[in-house]
Amino acid sequence: MRVVLVMGALATFSQTVGADEPPTGAVRGLLPRSDEPRNRESPPMIVILGGTNAHEMQRHGYLETQLAVAAPEAVPRFRNLAWQADTVYRQQRPRNFFLDGLAAPNQDPDHRGRIPADTIVLWMGQSEALDARSSDAFATAYGQLVEKLRPFAHRLVLVTPVPFEDPLKIGVDLEKRNERLAQHAQIIRSIAREKHLDLVDLNGAASREKENKMRTRDGVHLSADGHWWVAEELAKRLQQGEQAEPQVLVAEPAWPKVQLSEGAEQVRQKILTKNQLWMRYWRPTNWAFLYGNRQFVESSRDHVNYKVRWFPAAVESIASPINQAEVEIQAAAKAANAANKVNPNPE
Repeated sequence: MRVVLVMGALATFSQTVGADEPPTGAVRGLLPRSDEPRNRESPPMIVILGGTNAHEMQRHGYLETQLAVAAPEAVPRFRNLAWQADTVYRQQRPRNFFLDGLAAPNQDPDHRGRIPADTIVLWMGQSEALDARSSDAFATAYGQLVEKLRPFAHRLVLVTPVPFEDPLKIGVDLEKRNERLAQHAQIIRSIAREKHLDLVDLNGAASREKENKMRTRDGVHLSADGHWWVAEELAKRLQQGEQAEPQVLVAEPAWPKVQLSEGAEQVRQKILTKNQLWMRYWRPTNWAFLYGNRQFVESSRDHVNYKVRWFPAAVESIASPINQAEVEIQAAAKAANAANKVNPNPE
């Protein structure tokens, strides 16, 4: 047995090493896919994995908006499973997160529905460049994570990290940082080529630009403009091979937020509503009382019937509004797409 000291609910729950060890955080909640090809009659499910920049994509909704308006008849469904501070070395999750229960009296399993991913977008490598571990260690850990993820989706898209910046002019040694980051980007390219996986090379695209565009707010985390640029790069790759028109209705971003046409902005607002619901469902507050180590306390149970736990039902009630939100997203996308065909140049 391994003994791990934990603080709070966001600690990794350790079990015996071997076949019974809980899955890495990156795949918790995902269903292994069958060997059957993807059913193109149903909208694809796209899962986002990564650290803070990947997590914050859902706060803007740019990628989802572009793909929704481009393919309103089969709007992709998105589930952002990125977690701040996730790296290839560790993806820490709450105890019993998408697992089968703890010891009594906290024995209830996490019963939330698992996610059948068609496409997984893996965006890591930047935080690891600030880590003391060698590039060889990164290559090994990244390759192992890719192998863990491959059974869980029909398509795996690897994304290289964006370069570091110094927008605050505090004297960061960008040459040293980005040299190490470039090594990680090259490792990701090599793994994508070796394993025949799709690649979105943000690092290469940024490095090839003649104009030095600032895309981060603090040198690491993307600004709204940066997220717009990333969304465009990802959309190009995700649309390849799909029956979708080129992206429409979206205009060049202007700080502090991207300016969209009225129809596309309506789509985006509905996407943001869905994303808020998803976060409440996937990462609910008071985890210890939901499926963690406080399931037995009075405040976790019904005040009339102690045998009834009200919190799981409250969380599960969010699933239906998520589904309804996706119906509304598709309707808004169809309307926006139709308006664009009538007036292709709204400016």
